[in-house]
Amino acid sequence: MENSLVDGLVKTCNTGSLNIVVKVSKRCNLRPPCEYCYDYEAQSDSPEFDMNRQTLESLIKKSVSDPSFSKVKFVWHGGEPLIMGREFYEQALEFQRRYNPGNTRIINHIQTNAVALDDSWISFLKGNGFSMESSFDAFDNKLTRGQTDKVLSNILNSQKQDYAPGCIMFICTRRNVNRLREAYDYFENLELDFNPSPIISLGKACQANHLAITPEEYGNALSDLMDYYALEHKEHKISIRFLDAILSAVITGHQNLCSHGFCVYEFISTDHKGDIYPCAKANDPEWCFGNVNTINSFSDVFNSERYQIYAKECRQRIEKCATEDDGKPCNVLEYCRGGCASNAMAAGGYSKRDFYCQAYKIVFNHAMDLVLKLREQRKST
Repeated sequence: MENSLVDGLVKTCNTGSLNIVVKVSKRCNLRPPCEYCYDYEAQSDSPEFDMNRQTLESLIKKSVSDPSFSKVKFVWHGGEPLIMGREFYEQALEFQRRYNPGNTRIINHIQTNAVALDDSWISFLKGNGFSMESSFDAFDNKLTRGQTDKVLSNILNSQKQDYAPGCIMFICTRRNVNRLREAYDYFENLELDFNPSPIISLGKACQANHLAITPEEYGNALSDLMDYYALEHKEHKISIRFLDAILSAVITGHQNLCSHGFCVYEFISTDHKGDIYPCAKANDPEWCFGNVNTINSFSDVFNSERYQIYAKECRQRIEKCATEDDGKPCNVLEYCRGGCASNAMAAGGYSKRDFYCQAYKIVFNHAMDLVLKLREQRKST
């Protein structure tokens, strides 16, 4: 039973879909940088921290021309991706056209802090089909991220120009974890979807101990927000992505979060030098799978011995979840699916439990109870 359950949750080879988080630069135009940033060289203007043309070309050529993948999604990330300028993305689009054999679906998505998101950037991104997401910490933003007025103005300007700013990442920290209802009201007033994501203690973010929260605090806060969202707001102007995904998982068995979908063989990341890692949050040399300038293709990366070790460790994480309750599976495993690999690394390694494991138990169990409650209410009306 255990093996069949685990086999149903894990992937053992590439699925035809490739998602690449491309960290085009380690530089950022938020100065000082976000308090909880895990990887930055914010104070530098040196191009040594930027991806060069050769690496960009290799990255695109060896992904979109790989016959193993029918869909390739580029998530342009940083640092701050807009710091690279429009010429960089014009060149990326040219390489995508050049190396696409004609049957590969290519998606471009950009994760920006919105500091540089002016009218010309909005026109370029919208005109070339880039979807976008940003980060903004609502009432905490002046403390955690800075340039609050400019960023909010740029986000709202993109909204006015019918270029939806996507889901706003709101980082849950010690300062705001008990204020998520207030965060919901803040974003609803602006009609901006948001996602309450927890601070992750990786890289430089390990120095932000004053902002750290416990899994129990995060799980209880999300559960309270779920009640506020589902029970006290009958009509929603906005979406809370993580809560929608949790409720969808409980109701339908399906959700689309990489953090709860066993991302192995589908998600990968490259840094500005072209080094390949499991995730944008991971840059430990121990888990480098090569460089885009020297590999033959991304399917070769997935077939490499080092990647197989990584996949095995991720499977071991799920195997632990499948036997944790006196040899029986965790009761939310079918929804949680072992959680996030990067969060597991924050807990000590890819085979370890996701640091926020207890939070997921709390919130998925709460979601199951809530769905039953809502169904009973409907029966009685």
